[in-house]
Amino acid sequence: METSAGLSTDAKIAYINALYQMILAFRAEKFALVGINWWPLFETIQWDYRERVDKPLADFIYPGGWNNGLYVIEAEPNGALTRVRTRAADDYEAVIKRDAQYRWR
Repeated sequence: METSAGLSTDAKIAYINALYQMILAFRAEKFALVGINWWPLFETIQWDYRERVDKPLADFIYPGGWNNGLYVIEAEPNGALTRVRTRAADDYEAVIKRDAQYRWR
């Protein structure tokens, strides 16, 4: 299963926790859910950057829609892009670690 949601860090964290509760409910019903991942891990750069080479890449990181990365991309003064981990990434990691004890029998 692939999913993500939330435009703010707090909204992403709420969605991560809701997903985990859904997983627990599925398992209680003996549903064979093998895994879930968050996509995109990083904020994304829209494809139209290829047609506008005159603009910096940072101009193609659009807020909203499906751009729900657990890492945000920040533009540096020199034009470099840096991936920055958010609290949502920390919470997602915590859910994975908390769930690591679970094994299908």
